[in-house]
Amino acid sequence: MTVHDSGCPVGTAWAAPLEDKDAFQVIYSDYLAQAGGESRPTDFRKRCQIIAQVSGPPGVTYAVSSSEHRGFAHLESGANATLKVGSHFQGQPPAEMVPYNMNGYYDDIWYHAYRPPVDRLVFKPCGEEPNIILRTELRVDKGTSDPSQVSFIAMDYTGEGPRTTYNLAWKSCP
Repeated sequence: MTVHDSGCPVGTAWAAPLEDKDAFQVIYSDYLAQAGGESRPTDFRKRCQIIAQVSGPPGVTYAVSSSEHRGFAHLESGANATLKVGSHFQGQPPAEMVPYNMNGYYDDIWYHAYRPPVDRLVFKPCGEEPNIILRTELRVDKGTSDPSQVSFIAMDYTGEGPRTTYNLAWKSCP
């Protein structure tokens, strides 16, 4: 697994398969975007790209059938935040990232599940072993909030654990 980008510097994200092998989790330790207060201009948006190899039995392919994202946000009144998610296989064009928006005032754990329509699932090409690229982006806009107050969105701690779960759909190759 390779991890990189502004939201997940080396050593701050890990991936592990779940017991049933139909899903895996990505765990983040320092993935946060913020605006307002003494935030730097580049803090408003953080991205994370994870490149992973998923192996299955011969003659079988897979697609990401859904993803579940958890985190915490503190948004002042007038501020808003966006989580964007997307995935594709190496060598294929990136799919459009899907947004999830939150508006202030908000100060709580958040949860977002994304399940694309079955006819839009993109399966790994049979007979090939490309890596899967998992992309996320966190963004905060201070909007009309008090500029001296910090608003943030994070994917690095919740009571259920700091994680994103990617569920897989499997099918036989023709």
